[in-house]
Amino acid sequence: MRLATRYAIVINPDHSITMQPLPNDPGTESLRLLQHTVGGYIERVEIMCNGLVLDMLVNEEGLLKQLPYNEQASPLVAYTDVALRVARDDVKIVGSVVIAAVNDWGDIRGLTSDEIIAVISSVTDGMVTETETWNNAPIRR
Repeated sequence: MRLATRYAIVINPDHSITMQPLPNDPGTESLRLLQHTVGGYIERVEIMCNGLVLDMLVNEEGLLKQLPYNEQASPLVAYTDVALRVARDDVKIVGSVVIAAVNDWGDIRGLTSDEIIAVISSVTDGMVTETETWNNAPIRR
């Protein structure tokens, strides 16, 4: 099932999680919004949430800029190579991150309702109901 508006999820170092509406244009306007959200140029990191392969967009200079550690986002990068399932426990994700899905052409697409629930369940230990995932207010602080 697709949502009428395209959404991504933002996970912040202060433990707040929000739904980020995405522009209908998957190009420049979306890129600018994502760069603003993470605070700089973006780098794509493949993640796994409840069996779904998604993308985490992070500030590519976050470690150099000494952005704050993102305790909720870091465990999502359990595998450096999702296809090979190479376990990693030393990954340090910093700053605000955007969880989205990138198509074969590199365009950001909106998450499906199942993908949203998978991400929220992963970072909140299953403490969020389907209804709570649809509003734009922070889900948990």
